[in-house]
Amino acid sequence: MRHRSFTILELVVVLIILGILIAIGFAYYGVVIERLRGAEARTVIKQIREEAAALYLQERGNEGFNDVAAGIGLGIEPISGPTQNDCTDKYYFWYKIEAGSIVSNFTVTATRCLAGGKTPNGIVSGYLRLLTNFTAQTDIWLSEGGY
Repeated sequence: MRHRSFTILELVVVLIILGILIAIGFAYYGVVIERLRGAEARTVIKQIREEAAALYLQERGNEGFNDVAAGIGLGIEPISGPTQNDCTDKYYFWYKIEAGSIVSNFTVTATRCLAGGKTPNGIVSGYLRLLTNFTAQTDIWLSEGGY
C-alpha cells in the first residue's frame, strides 16, 4: 500500500494563501484597534455633554461654555491643555470645547494625538466631534479617521 504525501507545490500554495490571510488580518486588526481607541473620545465627549455642560448651563445661564468651564486644561489630572501640543500621556485624544454664538450651542472636538499622548500615538490625524444645541435638543456627531 502506497502512502500519499503533499507535494512541495501544494505546500507552497497553502503557505501563500495563509500569508495573504494573515496580511489581511493584520491590516484589519490595526483599524479595529484604532476604532476601539476612539471609545475613549466618545466616553469623554459624552461625559462633557451630559454632565459638565448641562450642569454649567443650568447653573450659569448665559455665560457660555468653554474649556475653562469644563475643567479642560485645569486641575490635577487635566484632559488636555489649551493646544494640541499639550496631549497628556493618559489619553489618546486632545479635547477642545468651543462655545457657539448662542449659549446653548457648543462643540466638543476630540483630535487624535500624533505625539505626546498615551502610547501608541496615532499615525494619521483624525477627530470625533459633537455639535450640541440644548435649545433644539439636537446632537450631531462628525468624524474623520474611522472614529
